[in-house]
Amino acid sequence: MFNLKFDIPKSKSLINLKDKVVSVGSCFSDNIGQKLAENKFQVLSNPLGTIFNPYSIFKVLKNELDPNGVVENQGVFFHYDAHGEVSALSKGELAELINEQTEILQNSLKEAHWLIITFGTGFVYAHKGTSSIVANCHKVPQSQFDKVLLRPGEIVEHYHACMKTLRSVNPGLRVLLTVSPVRHTKDGLHENNVSKGILHHATSEILKQDPQALYFPSYEIQMDELRDYRFYSKDLIHPSQEAVDYIWSRFCETYMDMDTLAFLKDWNKIKISLQHRPFQPKSSRHQGFLRKLKRDIENLKHGIDVSEELAEIDGQLNTK
Repeated sequence: MFNLKFDIPKSKSLINLKDKVVSVGSCFSDNIGQKLAENKFQVLSNPLGTIFNPYSIFKVLKNELDPNGVVENQGVFFHYDAHGEVSALSKGELAELINEQTEILQNSLKEAHWLIITFGTGFVYAHKGTSSIVANCHKVPQSQFDKVLLRPGEIVEHYHACMKTLRSVNPGLRVLLTVSPVRHTKDGLHENNVSKGILHHATSEILKQDPQALYFPSYEIQMDELRDYRFYSKDLIHPSQEAVDYIWSRFCETYMDMDTLAFLKDWNKIKISLQHRPFQPKSSRHQGFLRKLKRDIENLKHGIDVSEELAEIDGQLNTK
Protein backbone atom coordinates (compact mmCIF):
# COMPACT_ATOMS: atom_id res chain seq x y z
CA MET A 1 0.00 0.00 0.00
CA PHE A 2 1.58 3.27 -1.15
CA ASN A 3 -0.96 5.85 -0.06
CA LEU A 4 -3.03 6.76 2.98
CA LYS A 5 -6.74 6.16 2.44
CA PHE A 6 -9.12 7.36 5.10
CA ASP A 7 -12.78 6.69 5.66
CA ILE A 8 -15.34 9.39 4.83
CA PRO A 9 -18.67 8.47 6.46
CA LYS A 10 -21.71 8.47 4.20
CA SER A 11 -23.62 11.67 4.78
CA LYS A 12 -27.07 11.49 6.36
CA SER A 13 -28.14 14.37 4.10
CA LEU A 14 -27.85 13.27 0.49
CA ILE A 15 -27.94 15.08 -2.84
CA ASN A 16 -30.50 14.02 -5.43
CA LEU A 17 -30.18 14.64 -9.17
CA LYS A 18 -33.21 16.94 -9.01
CA ASP A 19 -31.72 19.12 -6.25
CA LYS A 20 -30.68 22.63 -7.21
CA VAL A 21 -27.11 23.54 -6.29
CA VAL A 22 -25.17 26.80 -6.02
CA SER A 23 -21.38 26.55 -5.80
CA VAL A 24 -19.25 29.57 -4.86
CA GLY A 25 -15.72 30.32 -3.73
CA SER A 26 -12.24 29.13 -4.61
CA CYS A 27 -11.12 26.92 -7.50
CA PHE A 28 -12.67 23.74 -6.11
CA SER A 29 -16.10 25.41 -6.47
CA ASP A 30 -15.43 25.68 -10.20
CA ASN A 31 -14.22 22.07 -10.36
CA ILE A 32 -17.20 20.64 -8.49
CA GLY A 33 -19.58 22.94 -10.36
CA GLN A 34 -18.25 21.76 -13.71
CA LYS A 35 -18.56 18.12 -12.65
CA LEU A 36 -22.13 18.65 -11.50
CA ALA A 37 -23.04 20.39 -14.78
CA GLU A 38 -21.43 17.62 -16.86
CA ASN A 39 -23.58 15.14 -15.01
CA LYS A 40 -26.84 17.00 -15.56
CA PHE A 41 -27.33 18.60 -12.16
CA GLN A 42 -29.03 21.98 -11.94
CA VAL A 43 -26.04 23.99 -10.77
CA LEU A 44 -24.91 27.61 -10.76
CA SER A 45 -21.18 28.01 -10.23
CA ASN A 46 -19.41 31.28 -9.37
CA PRO A 47 -21.53 33.74 -11.40
CA LEU A 48 -19.15 36.54 -10.38
CA GLY A 49 -16.05 34.44 -10.96
CA THR A 50 -13.72 32.62 -8.60
CA ILE A 51 -13.60 34.23 -5.15
CA PHE A 52 -10.96 33.12 -2.68
CA ASN A 53 -11.56 34.66 0.75
CA PRO A 54 -14.57 33.99 3.04
CA TYR A 55 -15.38 37.67 3.64
CA SER A 56 -15.83 38.36 -0.08
CA ILE A 57 -17.75 35.12 -0.61
CA PHE A 58 -20.30 36.13 2.03
CA LYS A 59 -20.44 39.65 0.61
CA VAL A 60 -21.42 38.30 -2.80
CA LEU A 61 -23.95 35.86 -1.34
CA LYS A 62 -25.65 38.64 0.65
CA ASN A 63 -25.70 40.90 -2.42
CA GLU A 64 -23.73 43.62 -0.65
CA LEU A 65 -21.31 44.60 -3.41
CA ASP A 66 -19.58 47.94 -2.93
CA PRO A 67 -21.41 50.54 -5.11
CA ASN A 68 -18.08 52.37 -5.47
CA GLY A 69 -16.05 49.25 -6.25
CA VAL A 70 -15.53 49.82 -9.98
CA VAL A 71 -11.92 50.17 -11.10
CA GLU A 72 -10.48 50.84 -14.57
CA ASN A 73 -7.22 49.31 -15.72
CA GLN A 74 -5.87 49.91 -19.25
CA GLY A 75 -9.30 50.64 -20.69
CA VAL A 76 -11.04 47.66 -19.08
CA PHE A 77 -13.48 48.04 -16.19
CA PHE A 78 -13.56 45.62 -13.24
CA HIS A 79 -15.23 45.43 -9.85
CA TYR A 80 -13.30 44.88 -6.63
CA ASP A 81 -15.92 42.38 -5.41
CA ALA A 82 -15.74 40.16 -8.51
CA HIS A 83 -13.14 38.13 -10.37
CA GLY A 84 -11.22 39.58 -13.33
CA GLU A 85 -13.23 37.48 -15.80
CA VAL A 86 -16.19 39.74 -14.98
CA SER A 87 -15.18 42.80 -16.97
CA ALA A 88 -16.40 45.22 -19.62
CA LEU A 89 -15.21 48.06 -21.82
CA SER A 90 -17.37 50.68 -20.09
CA LYS A 91 -18.63 51.34 -16.59
CA GLY A 92 -22.23 51.03 -17.77
CA GLU A 93 -21.66 47.68 -19.44
CA LEU A 94 -19.96 46.37 -16.32
CA ALA A 95 -22.84 47.51 -14.12
CA GLU A 96 -25.30 45.79 -16.44
CA LEU A 97 -23.26 42.56 -16.41
CA ILE A 98 -22.89 42.52 -12.62
CA ASN A 99 -26.59 43.29 -12.09
CA GLU A 100 -27.50 40.44 -14.43
CA GLN A 101 -25.19 37.92 -12.74
CA THR A 102 -26.21 39.05 -9.26
CA GLU A 103 -29.90 38.64 -10.11
CA ILE A 104 -29.22 35.12 -11.39
CA LEU A 105 -27.37 34.28 -8.17
CA GLN A 106 -30.05 35.69 -5.86
CA ASN A 107 -32.85 33.90 -7.70
CA SER A 108 -30.89 30.65 -7.60
CA LEU A 109 -30.23 30.98 -3.86
CA LYS A 110 -33.97 31.32 -3.21
CA GLU A 111 -34.60 27.91 -4.81
CA ALA A 112 -31.36 26.07 -4.01
CA HIS A 113 -31.35 22.90 -1.94
CA TRP A 114 -27.57 23.03 -1.50
CA LEU A 115 -24.98 25.78 -1.25
CA ILE A 116 -21.38 24.60 -1.69
CA ILE A 117 -18.83 27.06 -0.28
CA THR A 118 -15.11 26.59 -0.82
CA PHE A 119 -12.74 28.69 1.26
CA GLY A 120 -9.41 29.36 -0.48
CA THR A 121 -7.44 31.72 1.76
CA GLY A 122 -7.72 33.51 5.07
CA PHE A 123 -5.78 36.49 3.73
CA VAL A 124 -7.71 39.53 2.53
CA TYR A 125 -6.70 42.85 0.98
CA ALA A 126 -8.24 46.04 2.34
CA HIS A 127 -8.11 49.16 0.16
CA LYS A 128 -6.24 51.88 2.05
CA GLY A 129 -8.47 54.63 0.71
CA THR A 130 -11.79 53.06 1.68
CA SER A 131 -10.84 50.25 4.14
CA SER A 132 -13.08 48.01 2.01
CA ILE A 133 -11.99 44.39 1.66
CA VAL A 134 -11.73 43.35 -1.97
CA ALA A 135 -12.14 39.98 -3.67
CA ASN A 136 -9.58 40.82 -6.34
CA CYS A 137 -7.01 43.62 -6.67
CA HIS A 138 -7.18 43.60 -10.49
CA LYS A 139 -3.44 44.39 -10.80
CA VAL A 140 -3.81 47.67 -8.92
CA PRO A 141 -0.45 48.23 -7.12
CA GLN A 142 -0.26 46.33 -3.84
CA SER A 143 0.91 49.52 -2.15
CA GLN A 144 -2.73 50.64 -2.24
CA PHE A 145 -3.84 47.74 -0.04
CA ASP A 146 -3.23 46.41 3.44
CA LYS A 147 -2.85 42.63 3.61
CA VAL A 148 -4.74 41.22 6.60
CA LEU A 149 -5.20 37.71 7.96
CA LEU A 150 -8.77 37.04 9.05
CA ARG A 151 -9.41 35.57 12.48
CA PRO A 152 -11.48 32.35 12.78
CA GLY A 153 -14.07 34.17 14.90
CA GLU A 154 -14.55 36.81 12.19
CA ILE A 155 -15.22 34.15 9.57
CA VAL A 156 -17.73 32.39 11.81
CA GLU A 157 -19.50 35.66 12.60
CA HIS A 158 -19.78 36.66 8.93
CA TYR A 159 -20.96 33.15 8.04
CA HIS A 160 -23.87 33.34 10.49
CA ALA A 161 -24.82 36.82 9.27
CA CYS A 162 -24.82 35.50 5.71
CA MET A 163 -26.93 32.45 6.58
CA LYS A 164 -29.43 34.62 8.47
CA THR A 165 -29.97 36.60 5.25
CA LEU A 166 -30.15 33.57 2.95
CA ARG A 167 -32.36 31.44 5.19
CA SER A 168 -34.83 34.27 5.69
CA VAL A 169 -36.00 33.44 2.15
CA ASN A 170 -34.83 29.80 1.94
CA PRO A 171 -35.06 28.21 5.42
CA GLY A 172 -34.16 24.71 4.24
CA LEU A 173 -30.88 25.70 2.57
CA ARG A 174 -28.14 23.19 3.39
CA VAL A 175 -24.51 24.26 3.25
CA LEU A 176 -21.61 22.05 2.23
CA LEU A 177 -18.29 23.56 3.29
CA THR A 178 -14.87 22.62 1.97
CA VAL A 179 -11.36 24.06 2.09
CA SER A 180 -9.54 24.35 -1.22
CA PRO A 181 -6.47 22.10 -1.57
CA VAL A 182 -4.83 24.68 -3.83
CA ARG A 183 -1.79 26.25 -2.15
CA HIS A 184 -1.52 30.05 -2.25
CA THR A 185 2.25 29.98 -2.67
CA LYS A 186 2.49 33.72 -3.36
CA ASP A 187 1.67 34.24 0.30
CA GLY A 188 4.60 32.00 1.25
CA LEU A 189 4.41 28.31 2.18
CA HIS A 190 4.39 28.92 5.93
CA GLU A 191 1.85 31.72 5.56
CA ASN A 192 -0.31 29.47 3.36
CA ASN A 193 -0.34 26.80 6.06
CA VAL A 194 -1.32 29.37 8.68
CA SER A 195 -4.08 30.60 6.38
CA LYS A 196 -5.42 27.10 5.71
CA GLY A 197 -5.30 26.37 9.44
CA ILE A 198 -7.50 29.38 10.15
CA LEU A 199 -9.99 28.24 7.50
CA HIS A 200 -10.12 24.76 9.04
CA HIS A 201 -10.56 26.25 12.52
CA ALA A 202 -13.42 28.48 11.37
CA THR A 203 -15.06 25.61 9.47
CA SER A 204 -14.90 23.39 12.54
CA GLU A 205 -16.65 26.05 14.62
CA ILE A 206 -19.34 26.55 11.98
CA LEU A 207 -20.08 22.82 11.90
CA LYS A 208 -20.55 22.82 15.68
CA GLN A 209 -22.98 25.72 15.53
CA ASP A 210 -24.98 25.15 12.34
CA PRO A 211 -26.88 21.82 12.11
CA GLN A 212 -27.58 22.49 8.42
CA ALA A 213 -23.86 22.72 7.59
CA LEU A 214 -21.75 19.76 6.44
CA TYR A 215 -18.11 19.30 5.47
CA PHE A 216 -16.38 17.54 2.60
CA PRO A 217 -12.62 16.93 3.04
CA SER A 218 -11.32 17.81 -0.43
CA TYR A 219 -8.24 19.38 1.19
CA GLU A 220 -7.46 16.21 3.14
CA ILE A 221 -7.96 13.94 0.12
CA GLN A 222 -5.50 15.95 -1.96
CA MET A 223 -2.93 16.51 0.77
CA ASP A 224 -2.98 13.11 2.48
CA GLU A 225 -4.56 10.54 0.19
CA LEU A 226 -3.07 11.91 -3.05
CA ARG A 227 0.21 13.01 -1.50
CA ASP A 228 2.32 12.85 -4.67
CA TYR A 229 3.21 15.46 -7.30
CA ARG A 230 1.90 13.22 -10.06
CA PHE A 231 -1.54 14.31 -8.85
CA TYR A 232 -0.78 17.97 -9.56
CA SER A 233 -0.88 19.99 -12.77
CA LYS A 234 2.28 21.44 -14.32
CA ASP A 235 2.30 24.41 -11.95
CA LEU A 236 2.66 21.93 -9.04
CA ILE A 237 -0.05 23.88 -7.21
CA HIS A 238 -3.42 22.93 -8.70
CA PRO A 239 -4.75 19.36 -8.62
CA SER A 240 -4.39 17.44 -11.88
CA GLN A 241 -7.46 16.31 -13.80
CA GLU A 242 -6.87 12.82 -12.45
CA ALA A 243 -6.97 14.21 -8.90
CA VAL A 244 -10.13 16.22 -9.63
CA ASP A 245 -11.80 13.09 -11.03
CA TYR A 246 -10.81 11.09 -7.96
CA ILE A 247 -12.03 13.76 -5.52
CA TRP A 248 -15.29 13.89 -7.49
CA SER A 249 -15.71 10.11 -7.10
CA ARG A 250 -15.21 10.42 -3.34
CA PHE A 251 -17.68 13.31 -3.28
CA CYS A 252 -20.28 11.17 -5.03
CA GLU A 253 -19.71 8.23 -2.68
CA THR A 254 -20.27 10.53 0.28
CA TYR A 255 -23.13 12.77 -0.79
CA MET A 256 -25.14 11.19 -3.62
CA ASP A 257 -28.23 9.11 -2.93
CA MET A 258 -28.66 5.64 -4.45
CA ASP A 259 -30.87 6.73 -7.37
CA THR A 260 -28.39 9.44 -8.33
CA LEU A 261 -25.43 7.06 -8.11
CA ALA A 262 -27.28 4.66 -10.43
CA PHE A 263 -27.93 7.50 -12.88
CA LEU A 264 -24.30 8.62 -12.78
CA LYS A 265 -23.18 5.10 -13.68
CA ASP A 266 -25.51 5.01 -16.69
CA TRP A 267 -24.72 8.59 -17.72
CA ASN A 268 -20.98 7.97 -17.60
CA LYS A 269 -21.38 5.18 -20.18
CA ILE A 270 -23.37 7.53 -22.40
CA LYS A 271 -20.77 10.31 -22.04
CA ILE A 272 -18.04 7.89 -23.13
CA SER A 273 -20.14 6.82 -26.14
CA LEU A 274 -20.79 10.44 -27.11
CA GLN A 275 -17.04 11.03 -27.25
CA HIS A 276 -16.51 8.18 -29.73
CA ARG A 277 -15.12 9.43 -33.05
CA PRO A 278 -15.13 6.74 -35.81
CA PHE A 279 -12.93 6.62 -38.91
CA GLN A 280 -16.05 6.15 -41.07
CA PRO A 281 -18.96 8.08 -39.50
CA LYS A 282 -21.35 7.20 -42.35
CA SER A 283 -20.73 3.45 -42.16
CA SER A 284 -23.70 1.22 -41.38
CA ARG A 285 -21.94 0.00 -38.24
CA HIS A 286 -21.51 3.47 -36.79
CA GLN A 287 -25.00 4.52 -37.84
CA GLY A 288 -26.35 1.55 -35.91
CA PHE A 289 -24.22 2.56 -32.93
CA LEU A 290 -25.72 6.08 -33.07
CA ARG A 291 -29.31 4.79 -33.27
CA LYS A 292 -28.75 2.57 -30.22
CA LEU A 293 -27.12 5.43 -28.35
CA LYS A 294 -30.08 7.66 -29.16
CA ARG A 295 -32.49 5.02 -27.78
CA ASP A 296 -30.40 4.68 -24.62
CA ILE A 297 -30.53 8.43 -24.02
CA GLU A 298 -34.26 8.64 -24.74
CA ASN A 299 -34.90 5.77 -22.30
CA LEU A 300 -33.30 7.56 -19.37
CA LYS A 301 -35.94 7.90 -16.66
CA HIS A 302 -34.56 10.79 -14.66
CA GLY A 303 -36.29 13.77 -16.30
CA ILE A 304 -33.06 15.49 -17.37
CA ASP A 305 -32.63 17.74 -20.39
CA VAL A 306 -30.91 15.69 -23.11
CA SER A 307 -31.89 17.88 -26.07
CA GLU A 308 -28.27 18.92 -26.72
CA GLU A 309 -27.05 15.32 -26.84
CA LEU A 310 -29.93 14.19 -29.07
CA ALA A 311 -29.30 17.09 -31.45
CA GLU A 312 -25.63 16.09 -31.66
CA ILE A 313 -26.58 12.52 -32.58
CA ASP A 314 -29.23 13.65 -35.09
CA GLY A 315 -26.59 15.75 -36.78
CA GLN A 316 -24.51 12.61 -37.37
CA LEU A 317 -27.29 10.29 -38.51
CA ASN A 318 -27.92 9.65 -42.19
CA THR A 319 -31.28 11.12 -43.14
CA LYS A 320 -31.43 9.67 -46.65
